[in-house]
Formats: sequence, C-alpha cells, structure tokens
Amino acid sequence: PKNTDFPDDFPTANVASASTTDYGYFEATNDGAFDVGFGQFDNPGTTNADETLLFTYLDNLQLYKFPFDYQNEFTDTMSRTYTINNGAILIESGTSRTVKYDGWGTLILPTGTFNNVARLRIDQVRHDEAPDDPNNIFLDQQVIRYEWFSLDLRSPILSLQFFEQNNGGQQTSE
Repeated sequence: PKNTDFPDDFPTANVASASTTDYGYFEATNDGAFDVGFGQFDNPGTTNADETLLFTYLDNLQLYKFPFDYQNEFTDTMSRTYTINNGAILIESGTSRTVKYDGWGTLILPTGTFNNVARLRIDQVRHDEAPDDPNNIFLDQQVIRYEWFSLDLRSPILSLQFFEQNNGGQQTSE
C-alpha cells in the first residue's frame, strides 16, 4: 500500500490492489481479510484532489473469516459516505455481505490442479442514496458470487459472479 496514491487515507491497510484508475485497500490478519477503502481517479493520469473519489468506510467490511470451517457462515455489514460532483452531493452507502463455506475438494483448471480448495457462496447487497439531492440519486446492487478459495494460498483462484443493479431507475444484469 505504501507505493500507491492513497496510503495515508487507509493506514490500517497492509494489502492493496491496483488498476489504471483505482486502488482497493485491504487488511489481512490471522482472523480474516477486511475491505478498508477504495481510491479512484475520475480522469486517468491526473492526481488533482478534486478529480479523486475516496471511499473511506465508517466500519470495515469483513471479506473472509479464518480459519474456514465447513458449513459455517457469517454476515457482516459496512457503512460509508462519499461525495460526487466535486463534493457537491453527499452519498450515504451501506453493504451487507454473507459468506457461506458450502463445499470443498480439488479444483482442476487448464492452468493446473489445486487441492485443499473451499467453495464459498457470497451474497452481497448494497444501497447508496443521496438524502439531500432533489433528483433522488440512488443505487441498489445485489451480487451472488461463488469463489473457489485455496486454503493453502489463502486466496481465491476462481470466481463466478451474478450481478443486478438499479442505478437511479436504470436496470443492469450480468
């Protein structure tokens, strides 16, 4: 995380993911993995603060709980606030995530065979809204995700996701 563009905004993060325009910040511990925040540039290649979105969470979202025990499940919630339109509109957001360890075994892929793999079903629901905006900006999102998680590597090696979203009345499914 220290070599990313937003390390000071996420001091508890000890893992980061990066793409061309955004960074995810995570904390990995012996007890689990947690989503602690997100930074994104609206315009790739710029670092101007008014062109940046920072998603700092009021409470971190637990992604995984270690150790995995077959048939166990847990639910965690997270809330956050962020602004859009250069700070003009405040968005309040909440997410609920349920993770169930519902299968285990060996996963055979074209890239190799992986033993000691847990299958996780993840159900995640998110709701964002702008309470003070007269245009009633909102986002409702539901994700069902299956992950095949290597217990040896402590990382997902394959995932399959189903996604539905209502963004201000516009429906999307994938």
